[in-house]
Amino acid sequence: MFLGVTALSATIILVTVLVRMRIKLGIIMLSAALLMALFGRFSPITVINTVVISITDPETIRLMLIIIGITALGYLLKATGNLEDIITNLREVISDVRILIALIPALVGLLAVPGGAIMSAPLIEQMGDETGLDRDSLATANIIFRHIYTYTFPMSTGIILISSISGIDVIEFLKFNIPIMIFTIPLAFIYIFRKIKPIKTKKNKAEPEMILRLLISLLPFIIIITMGLVFNIYFPLAIFTGILYVVFSTKTNTGYIDTIKSRLLVAFKGIKWDMVFAIAGVMFFKDIVAVTGFLNEISLFLVDTGIPLFILAILFPLISGLIMGNNSAAIGLSAPLFLSIIPTGINPIPYYNLIYIASSTSYIISPFHLCLVLTTEYYNASLHNVLKQVALVGSWIIVAALIRFAIMV
Repeated sequence: MFLGVTALSATIILVTVLVRMRIKLGIIMLSAALLMALFGRFSPITVINTVVISITDPETIRLMLIIIGITALGYLLKATGNLEDIITNLREVISDVRILIALIPALVGLLAVPGGAIMSAPLIEQMGDETGLDRDSLATANIIFRHIYTYTFPMSTGIILISSISGIDVIEFLKFNIPIMIFTIPLAFIYIFRKIKPIKTKKNKAEPEMILRLLISLLPFIIIITMGLVFNIYFPLAIFTGILYVVFSTKTNTGYIDTIKSRLLVAFKGIKWDMVFAIAGVMFFKDIVAVTGFLNEISLFLVDTGIPLFILAILFPLISGLIMGNNSAAIGLSAPLFLSIIPTGINPIPYYNLIYIASSTSYIISPFHLCLVLTTEYYNASLHNVLKQVALVGSWIIVAALIRFAIMV
């Protein structure tokens, strides 16, 4: 038992230090896996065999293909101007500037870019000035609404990752999270804009053709969600179909992306290979930990502490996310641990949902979260005030998750 707890503690320290040093997550998780292998006294052959088994696992391949598709699509939408079209169409359809301030960061969040809040910050800056919103509240809005997709979007990398580790369908996480967001997001909206009266844009009535333009601009996401979730088509294939739709349907006058070939090259250029490597690292770490047998030791230790399981499902990922400021790392450390802690016969779905909520929320409110730091710097806002406001909204999400958990169990 002592060796397993020591190995986990050393791994957490190593991951935390490497995250602080801004080392790529793939290298971090690979290092964590090798440290676990060292504690487990594995031979090089055992490590190599585990690597091969891990990266050739169909679920790992599926996950890496999804990340390739998501990052390629996000870059392609931005490069071709499709994202700008979506925002323009939104401004035509939605007259309340406050709603636009909330929606635009959420849409930019779909691009799955580390530190991506800095992309939406300039887009809503003028709207913040129009409403008279103070810089601290504008920064808070950019952070909170930028990360709504983390909880509610089926293509969220965090949801896909924990789904792959736990073996629980993505839909189960959405069913848990969406009611929480329905409750907390309106509260966050009221809180952030509490001193601001509704300010309408010039067009107060959305014409049918405006709504049609908006729906057309959103078609890549509509195609993916319909294929992947409604018809249960292999999700990477659904994403690549969405990419092909953008490639063949986009009409641009930017010169270098006017041809189908150039758009395909742009999509390929947009792939975040470091994120793909990170997913491979997380899955390898999970498999190494499973082979060591430390999970059983650690689970016995945690159970012996007498701490209720639902508290552990909140506490461990919460601390991990706060310390590391990285959602994938927090999930990669926390989710495998509970594979052996949750007793047989108990429905694991509510517990993994708690793990996901805790890791995602703590990552968002972490002072080491890149989006939070960049947004605060961009608006020249007070980091202390922004952290306080974001943490307040985060606490509502945690409380709502516990209530949701109590209803499900």
